[in-house]
Amino acid sequence: MEFVELTCKKCGGELHSKGEIFECEYCHATYLSDQVERESKALKAILDEAKQEKLANNRRLLWEAIHAENTNSTEIVELCREIRKIKSDDFEARFFEVIHSKNIRKINKFLNEIDVDKEEELFWVEEIASFIIKSLSVLGTGVVLPLNDLVERAYKGKNENLQKYNEYATRLSEEAGRVDRGIYAVETPRDVFVMYSSKDMPKVKSLVETLEEKNIKCFVAMRNLQHGMGAVENYEHQIQVAMDNCKMVVFLSSKNSRSFNCDAVRVEIPYLKQRDIKMAPYKFRQDYEKMPKLYKKPRVEYRLDNSQ
Repeated sequence: MEFVELTCKKCGGELHSKGEIFECEYCHATYLSDQVERESKALKAILDEAKQEKLANNRRLLWEAIHAENTNSTEIVELCREIRKIKSDDFEARFFEVIHSKNIRKINKFLNEIDVDKEEELFWVEEIASFIIKSLSVLGTGVVLPLNDLVERAYKGKNENLQKYNEYATRLSEEAGRVDRGIYAVETPRDVFVMYSSKDMPKVKSLVETLEEKNIKCFVAMRNLQHGMGAVENYEHQIQVAMDNCKMVVFLSSKNSRSFNCDAVRVEIPYLKQRDIKMAPYKFRQDYEKMPKLYKKPRVEYRLDNSQ
């Protein structure tokens, strides 16, 4: 059976010819004609049309899972295994299956063995570097040197691209510094736990900057919570630990943050109430509204708009 429709090996989207290159309509990855020819040959080896379609669908699901704000390790590993059932040598699926083992020795071995002289493997270096940097707080700094070496081999050698090298080397160095300084350590004591909606982020950043200029240390989930590998599995627990280790709560109140879909309402406020009840003397646990403020974690509502 001939290959019917050429699809992107990153996300499974359909490729369209644009002169000398092909572009994915979904993730906008670009391919040279010889890359397309090699991928076409690889897919023609998969004789079952249904399997070709399943491969494309799983690649799209994997691409979405990898680029989600909070990644789900279990989901990613399952998708990688499904892809490798159809195409056992799939480079991307191999990498993401290895990285989610969280075995630093295996991960570093994989990074060290990437042959950047092979166009197929060089193609994935940016994706690999971005994902590892995003997940550095989970993996730890033990992967920093092998990743830095990979970026150097990819962009300072035969395939010289100093702009890319500087970009990824700088990002890696900065993120490693954040990890070392404990920015993602939710158990670190802080002054203020900030509840907010991500839709209000410009106002949130402005207020946090004002507080921290006055040496008031804040916990802000967008900044202090790791958003890489495995984040979704531990999200609520990390929020709870961070809240326990802050002296007070500031709720940035707006139409957005009071929406039921906002984590402030869905996760954080219910935990705050549950924590107060648990910590209070028994006689005050039955009526939360009448509980003396003495037994409630101090909190301030700061209004960002005039909505009721």
